[in-house]
Amino acid sequence: MSIKLLVSCSDDVESIGIVEKVKACIDGFNQKLMAAFGSEFKINVVYWKDKAYPKITLPSKTIQGHLNDEFADQCDVNISIFWTKLGPGVVQEIEDKILQGKQVFLYFIDLTAAPLPGGYIISQLNKVNTFKEKHKNDAFFWVINDLSNFETTFISHLREWLICLIKEGLIHKVVNPVPVIENLRVMRKKKSKNSSGLSIGDCLKFGRYDWRILDIIDDKALIITNNIIGLRSYNERFTTVVWKDSSIRRYLNEIFFNSEFSKEEQQQIIESFIINSPNRTYNIDSGENTNDKIFLLSIDDAIKYFANSTDRIAEFDVDSVKSNHTISNERIEEILSYMGAKKQHSYWYWLRSPGNDTADAAYIATDGNIREHGHDVYYCAGIRPAMWINLLKKI
Repeated sequence: MSIKLLVSCSDDVESIGIVEKVKACIDGFNQKLMAAFGSEFKINVVYWKDKAYPKITLPSKTIQGHLNDEFADQCDVNISIFWTKLGPGVVQEIEDKILQGKQVFLYFIDLTAAPLPGGYIISQLNKVNTFKEKHKNDAFFWVINDLSNFETTFISHLREWLICLIKEGLIHKVVNPVPVIENLRVMRKKKSKNSSGLSIGDCLKFGRYDWRILDIIDDKALIITNNIIGLRSYNERFTTVVWKDSSIRRYLNEIFFNSEFSKEEQQQIIESFIINSPNRTYNIDSGENTNDKIFLLSIDDAIKYFANSTDRIAEFDVDSVKSNHTISNERIEEILSYMGAKKQHSYWYWLRSPGNDTADAAYIATDGNIREHGHDVYYCAGIRPAMWINLLKKI
């Protein structure tokens, strides 16, 4: 008996050697399978590029439709790996497999796991994030944070799937293994479980603000304010500056930290190692990495933690802004008047990454889109502080 495993990805994933790692993993795993179940039992890897070739297509079918007929539909398991873009036809291919009840493994490479390839496009990254959000509950779902451990992680997932097949009595005929999908889904949920009972996307009260959970690792959560809670300059003087030396960083880690949280809450806030990646669109360095209790998201964070531009839109918390700003009350009233005239509830807010030079900082526009070119650092924009907190203590 053999199991056909289809591997699909786009050229960005292929360029960092993931496909070869998958093939090597399967070769080693097959040795153990054949020792346990006999020489006829093995997993055959089908890589779409190895099987795809030009042919005459019927007008009634897409190229992807022909590829599905030729080999994709004959496979028992689908392994799809994503990084900075969706491969051609991959959406149809995966959604077909999910509808057929076949096992689908979706892997998403974290943006910090490897240097991003040159020429990546923000709109493509947004499509990957949208696709990830859409199908995170439909198939086995995993984010690759460390490429060096990928082989071990992948084999453990494959082994778990085969154990499920054996338990379900499907080892002799891999057809419609819906219970397997459910078992693997439970395995993923156990991985992200924490003693607080909170999940990514939940909201919580911390200090006097409402916060949204962007990520959970063990019993630590990355949180960001639900709304814009202040209007401040990125830097008090108009000069070239990076996050490490900015006025907004000093404000967040000194005045904001000490004035907004109780002693008990301050103990829950974790001083975190912050990676300050460059603005890759304009090739602008972000300066040294930092250790911060409170920080702003970077361009990479804004892509990673939000599904799309709509998800990044932030409303203006009027009461908070009125007590947390570096501009005149008259100017705030002008802004509020303008927003009211436009029937606009959202506002733009800073990211910590530089813009097209270090006299500008990147930001999220009122429509939720990332503005990598940035705005003058001395200008007052909204702030949405972020931090890692310990969930073991009661919030």
